[in-house]
Parts: sequence; structure tokens; C-alpha cells
Amino acid sequence: ELSIQIRELLRDKDYLKDLVTVHKTRAISGQFPVNKTEKQGLVPVVDGVDMVADTDLKFEVIKFTISKYGKLGMLTDTVLKYTEADLIKYVAQVFVDAYVYKINDMICEKLIGTFGNRNAGQKAVNTVKELVSATRLGLNNALKQNGAEILMTPETFDFFAKQENQQLELSWVQPDLTKPAEPYFNGYHVRLVDSLHLKSGLVQAGQEIDPAGGGAGADADRHFFVFGNFKQSLMLFENEEYSISMSKEAGFLKNVVYSKIITYFDLEVFDDEAWEVYYTDITR
Repeated sequence: ELSIQIRELLRDKDYLKDLVTVHKTRAISGQFPVNKTEKQGLVPVVDGVDMVADTDLKFEVIKFTISKYGKLGMLTDTVLKYTEADLIKYVAQVFVDAYVYKINDMICEKLIGTFGNRNAGQKAVNTVKELVSATRLGLNNALKQNGAEILMTPETFDFFAKQENQQLELSWVQPDLTKPAEPYFNGYHVRLVDSLHLKSGLVQAGQEIDPAGGGAGADADRHFFVFGNFKQSLMLFENEEYSISMSKEAGFLKNVVYSKIITYFDLEVFDDEAWEVYYTDITR
């Protein structure tokens, strides 16, 4: 019942897992083939003449190793007085919240790294015009046409959304009043992510904190955001089984019951050219 409740809660949860490619597997480890052929096009075919073999076919493999991730919870007498249905719902919700946080954090770390150790080649983008230009020139067109999105925090989006066309004195962000509010830049959907995952940091005047940075002119918060086709970028290998156990003995002296839920997954880069990292320095 607890396993079913976890699946139902995750089905209705809005988190970043739906951005990436998900590969379900029961294997503990393995590899997944990826086509890396650079030569495009077909070779001519003439009747009666041998075809020329295309020797430029290239394949790489994504190796994965399923890891265990779990949540250990302590159930007090107060919680244990819940009805069976409420207790199951409570434990499932605690686990699902922790699972969603971990998945979101791993995806963002794969895309932008941990603060102070970002991916090389980041570009400064401080105006809406620069952002639009970045979406025009960044990425392969095939990637953009098949589901590219922008990943940024609400604070970063608000910074760009406040900028106005100086001649018309209108916001560059024009909502569709016939639909629920959805943020877009240059036609690309903006997926808002909590700053707990897309972490920002303080930039001192003139300080360089990454390979592409030139520092800020004054104390500022450096906000990172990502433009990419995330289905092509990352692959989540997961085994949708949950190992569930409870122990009264471990908490005997404290008069509590411990619940432990373990799940199994791994997150790997699918195509490291399918996204680009940008940053903007927002002056305090």
C-alpha cells in the first residue's frame, strides 16, 4: 500500500524528472548505446554499382550504475496514533518530498555543477536582447526544434521580465491573456526552478569566480541558468522498486519506530552538447 501511495504521489508531482529522458531498468549496471555520427547525408546509389560504405558511423555508450538512495524516518507515538491510511500517506509524503528534492538537485548539478566549479564556456547574459540572441545562436537547430527550454530561478526570470522596451515602455515579456500565465522568452518556455537547486552566489567587485566570468562592477548575486534540450541532455536510469522496512527494536529506548525506504536510480549525461550554461549578475 505504501509503494502504491508513493507512485500515486509522484505521478501528480511537478518536478524536473519529466524534463529528462527516463530509462527504466532492472539491471544493477549496464550501458546504453548513443549514436555519435558526425557525417550527415546519404551516399548516391547507382544500379549495378557497389555502394560506397559509410565508414564514419560512430557509437558511444553511456555507462550506468544503479545507486541506492533512501530516507530514514522516525515515527513517534503521536504519528503512530494515526489511522493506517493516514500513517501510510504521511510516510509516503515524507519520502516523496525527499525524492523530488534529490532528483531536482542531481539534475541541476549535472547541468551547471556545484557553485565555484561550473562547466567551462559559460556566457554572461544581462539583458533580454542578449538572452534572445543566445537562444537564436545557441544549440543546434534540431535540438531547439524538438523541445528546448530555459531553466532559471524565479528571481532570474523576474530580473529579465522587469526590463522594458525603452521606446515603447512595455515589458519584453508579453503574456497570452487567454491562457494561464506561462513565462516565455523568444518562444522558448521558461521552467522555473527553486534557487535551492539552481544556486546563486555573491560576487565581490571585480572578482572572477569561473572560467568565463569577468566579475561584477559592484556586489552582486550571480545567477546561473540553462538553455537546452534536456530530453537529449540527461538520462535517468531507474528501477521503480522501493525497499520498505520498519523497526521497533532500533528505537525501543526512545519509544519510536523507524521507517526506512530505499529506491534505486542513476543519472548520466546523454549529450553534453545539448545544453548551454549562462549567468547574470544582479546588483544588490
